[in-house]
Parts: sequence; C-alpha cells; structure tokens
Amino acid sequence: MFTSSQQETYLAGLIEEGVAKFKSKTKWSKIANYVVSVAIIVLSSLLTVTLGLNFDSNGTAAVSNVLQVKNYALIIGASITLLSALKAFWKLDTYWIRRKIMFGKYEDLQYEFKYKQASNSLKIWPHCLNNTEPFKPIK
Repeated sequence: MFTSSQQETYLAGLIEEGVAKFKSKTKWSKIANYVVSVAIIVLSSLLTVTLGLNFDSNGTAAVSNVLQVKNYALIIGASITLLSALKAFWKLDTYWIRRKIMFGKYEDLQYEFKYKQASNSLKIWPHCLNNTEPFKPIK
C-alpha cells in the first residue's frame, strides 16, 4: 500500500510527463503543418511562374527548351498534388489543434493539482508559493 504522499508524488509525475509529452507533440505537429503549407504555397507560385514564361517567336527567352520547362512544370505539379493529398489525408491542421487542446487540458490539470497541493499540504512542492521556477516533485 502506498502512502498518501507517495500517491501524490506519483500522480504529479504522471501529470508532468503528460504535459511534457503533449508539449513536444504539439510543437512537432505545428511545425509539420506549417512546413507542408508553406511548401504547397511556394511550389504553387513556382508552377505559375514556370507555366507563365513567355517565349519569343524563335523560342529563345529565359529558357530555350520548351520541353524541359514542361517537364519541370509536371514535376512541380505532381509535388503539389502529393503534398496536398498528404495534408488532406493526415489532416495536419486538425491533428495539431487536437494536440494543442490536449496540451492545454494537461496544463490545466497540472495547475489545479499544484493549487490543491499548495492549499492542503506542501509536501510535494514546498517552494510553490514563494518561487517562480518550474515545479518538480521532491524525492
């Protein structure tokens, strides 16, 4: 059987572990969503510019080989399609928002737990009322 203080310490550790886990996952999800979105925008604008190149009547302008430009446009278009499909399939923005909400709930739980500990007993975090450093269980 565990004592009350051991149970509180264990629970505090679980909550802290959950906060750390969802903090890193939320950060990764946000970065992934941002990178894919920016890549789609950049590739779309590059495709527009590539397809909008004007050629002289002789076919000599910025690029003299029209077939090469068409191949580049095809590759860029396929990349845009792939990234858009992956973003839609994985729903990166929704995934990021869900993780952010879970992170917020874990933080709320952690703050509420610390408040209850501070008001009932200061065995886990005796410095929580006087200090602003991160709260850590005392072992």
